[in-house]
Amino acid sequence: MKVFFADLDGTLLNRDKHISVGNVAAIKRWQQAGNQFVIASGRYVTDVQQLLAAVELSLPIIGLNGALTMTENGRVVSTLPLQQNLATIQAIQDQCEQAHFIYLIYTRHGSFVRQYPDMMTNLDRLAGASTASGAPRLKKMQFYFHQFYQKSQPLSQAFQLADDDALLKFEIFSEQPEKLATLRQMCGDNFEVTQSSPRNTEITAVGVNKGLAVKNYLLHGDCDESIAIGDGLNDISMFKVVDQAIAMHNAVPANQQAADWLTGDNDADGVAQAIDRILAE
Repeated sequence: MKVFFADLDGTLLNRDKHISVGNVAAIKRWQQAGNQFVIASGRYVTDVQQLLAAVELSLPIIGLNGALTMTENGRVVSTLPLQQNLATIQAIQDQCEQAHFIYLIYTRHGSFVRQYPDMMTNLDRLAGASTASGAPRLKKMQFYFHQFYQKSQPLSQAFQLADDDALLKFEIFSEQPEKLATLRQMCGDNFEVTQSSPRNTEITAVGVNKGLAVKNYLLHGDCDESIAIGDGLNDISMFKVVDQAIAMHNAVPANQQAADWLTGDNDADGVAQAIDRILAE
């Protein structure tokens, strides 16, 4: 049996944040050949489940960059929470509060997002970092609003961190890359820090990354060959532990350099192209 690990954003999802008909059909062909397909994403598992349910797929999920792994039936296999150095996380949160940066906190109780009085201004700035103006910018604002405020519980004040919350991931969004870089420096070597886009920073416990989660997943299964596909920096760790690493055509340069070969972009069913190439071998 072959196991295929796929990132979501910029990989399996197209620019409209949907799984295309072509990719769904390819995943089913992969499964019908006796293989397994696993999602490996920085997203929260409930978010991933909703995307899969929309196209009638049930798949194992590695979520939050490896902090949580779940079977296709929704059973939690493992969690790796942030239980140390919470004072540093608190200091980073304080910096976010001062700058009015949007941040999300993922715990065993669900996901929470900071909502400021100037929320729409924040969303406009964030959307403007990737889209100039007009309808595309408004569409990006709508995406961020849905992603942040309709999928997570809004917080009208700073989240009170506590040891028993089983904090799984702290994620920050900003249109100011230099400010994000400063926050990453505050983490030092105390956390696993990565990015899935130029506008975010994701903080998890030391050792938590897609690569470790993929490695642990493979240890508990019957696998003849492992494959991983992605487009971002947070996908490189899983490239290092699989037999074949595939970069999307739209992947960042470092991702492409770490891969064995390239497939099409996320708007051209690049995942389906990769699946069909491997099935034809």
